[in-house]
Amino acid sequence: MTIFCIQVQPDRAPDISIDRVRELCREVASDTALVERHGVVEGDDGGPYLNLMFETPRAAAFWQAVQARIYADAVVGEPMAKASMATCTGEEGWDDYLLLHHYDPRHELDALPEE
Repeated sequence: MTIFCIQVQPDRAPDISIDRVRELCREVASDTALVERHGVVEGDDGGPYLNLMFETPRAAAFWQAVQARIYADAVVGEPMAKASMATCTGEEGWDDYLLLHHYDPRHELDALPEE
């Protein structure tokens, strides 16, 4: 099972619609073939953040859905690119994590293996 965390830092994109982000996440999470569990953790650690958590048995298909439905969305796609990081962890937790998106394009990104 793979766990995805998409952390949104709203201060990085003040025009981001968190309500729209939540709506899109609920849409993605409603696909029970891709998502077994979904949750949201909010906090403030030097600035507000929102951790969008998903547990999936199909990591590559899930990530494709997130990119198509959230990062390509006409309303929040660009602000999400500026304000978020996306990671996933596998069976070994943080010992085998992948960085799939980072608001700072200087970070090297990992790729998910094909399913």
